[in-house]
Amino acid sequence: HSGEIDIMEHLNSDIFVYQTVHTPYTDKQGSKATPPIQHKALFYSGKYNIYSVEITEDSVSFEVNGLHTFSYPRVPGVEDQYIFTRQNHYLMLDMQIGGDSWVGRVDPATFPVDMQIDYVRFYQRKHN
Repeated sequence: HSGEIDIMEHLNSDIFVYQTVHTPYTDKQGSKATPPIQHKALFYSGKYNIYSVEITEDSVSFEVNGLHTFSYPRVPGVEDQYIFTRQNHYLMLDMQIGGDSWVGRVDPATFPVDMQIDYVRFYQRKHN
């Protein structure tokens, strides 16, 4: 119920990554278009990329390599639509290899695989 922000999801050999938000409004009520909850962003294949997200009182904004790619805005008066400032969240770094209909079947020829992370930084704004 606290929402989920997918800063980067990459499937198989796609040339883009997905950036997505999930809330009770988007998942339970099925409101995925107003406002849009997902964007496909280009990235540098085979290189390190910098994925960023900024959460404010009014929006969740995404960047890839310093370029703004997508924003999910607060819609005033819509219950459970924008819940990202209600509580603290967890940061998860995950690599999914197949297992559902969205990602698809795993080709054993793709193994071994690895996920390399150079660094993770977290900043929190000071409230006056």
